[in-house]
Amino acid sequence: MNLKKCFSSNPDKWHVIESDSEPQVTFVCQTGSHFDDAKSARMHLRDEGVSTQIVIPSPPARLFAKHRAVEQRRYEIFDSSGQDRNRFEKSISNSELVSGSEVFVFFNDWGHSSQLVEHAKSARRQLVGWVEGFQDFLNQDISRPSLPYSHCDVILLATSQDAQFFQTKPTWLVGNQYRWEMTQRDQRPLEYQFLVNVNFTYGYSKKKGRAWLSDVLSLEGDREQFYLSRHPSDLTGGRGQRASVGPIKTVLPLTELLITRSGTAVLDAIALRKPFVFYNPYGEVAHRYLFIGSLMKYEANETHRLAGLLDDVSNGNYPLCELDEFFPLPDLEPGRIAAEVIMNEVIS
Repeated sequence: MNLKKCFSSNPDKWHVIESDSEPQVTFVCQTGSHFDDAKSARMHLRDEGVSTQIVIPSPPARLFAKHRAVEQRRYEIFDSSGQDRNRFEKSISNSELVSGSEVFVFFNDWGHSSQLVEHAKSARRQLVGWVEGFQDFLNQDISRPSLPYSHCDVILLATSQDAQFFQTKPTWLVGNQYRWEMTQRDQRPLEYQFLVNVNFTYGYSKKKGRAWLSDVLSLEGDREQFYLSRHPSDLTGGRGQRASVGPIKTVLPLTELLITRSGTAVLDAIALRKPFVFYNPYGEVAHRYLFIGSLMKYEANETHRLAGLLDDVSNGNYPLCELDEFFPLPDLEPGRIAAEVIMNEVIS
């Protein structure tokens, strides 16, 4: 038996989760946050008479494939949409998708989406890359065949700091819908003292992830309470491991302080004006584009330095950065901005 095939999903098949007739714009989503962005932009485009659809990876047909990370992230979309994850309609192929739409919006133009990207480029379709959040733009910490969003014609930026990586392409600062929605909600009482973002997914071993987590939890004392938020594809979980209190976008607003490594949780903390400490024992560098000004002081590569930073932050010694250094103005909804760019700059 070829175990690689048993665990693989089909990159030539997609599931249409929402659609108008004869869609001009196709949003290609692989996670719940992608769907949040796409759904908001789709609503505003439809208000202007632009037909759209949202597609997600087709359900796996092969044995064991449901246990792959791509399928776990797919379940997030059903949770966000409120649809039944077991309600599978007919799948659609890459060639069928490309023949039906003139614009494709990709949140990842690598991995599972790469074959569809090739089909769309060959057919001279317009490709929009919507930066999903934190990104290793130069492939410094992870290995990929190409740089992220390098196949796209137009880039919608998650933060203003992203623009430096796309100097030869048209870019617009848009942000991400779920992060914007977090900032619009009324503040609620804090429930978690220290939240640990555990997101060892692609390119890292379970051993390294558990060693990182063990370092962090070794600092937990009688007065400090550490809670975990695990990424859906995190490798460090399992029997005997501490459980997650919930997804980061749900529990971070209820948190005093975040402990994290590379990942979109950094952006979420900045947007919510939450203090955070970055624990980096493995020498990651991709996050440096975000660590401007005072944020550079809150990175630790050893546990004794991490302990000192936690003391500083707990004592109120944490200057927060200005939000306009990263995000659009707070009254601008990302979905609306994206829809205006797609309608006025891409379709026209």
